[in-house]
Amino acid sequence: ETMAAAHDHPYRLAIIYAALGEKDRALLALDRAADILPQRVGLLLMDPEMASLRGDARFEAVRRKLGLP
Repeated sequence: ETMAAAHDHPYRLAIIYAALGEKDRALLALDRAADILPQRVGLLLMDPEMASLRGDARFEAVRRKLGLP
């Protein structure tokens, strides 16, 4: 939580919240990051940190938003 409070960028927040198990907050940040840095979020989706989010409909919505299979 301290790290999350120190960051305001949704890309970093998605990683932090995913690591904390805060699935809802991680997916919200991931969706916002997709609007700001779509090229980086595409790579982030494959990271092990995002494993807990895979299979969630909101995670799949981010994939579709980025035009990924």
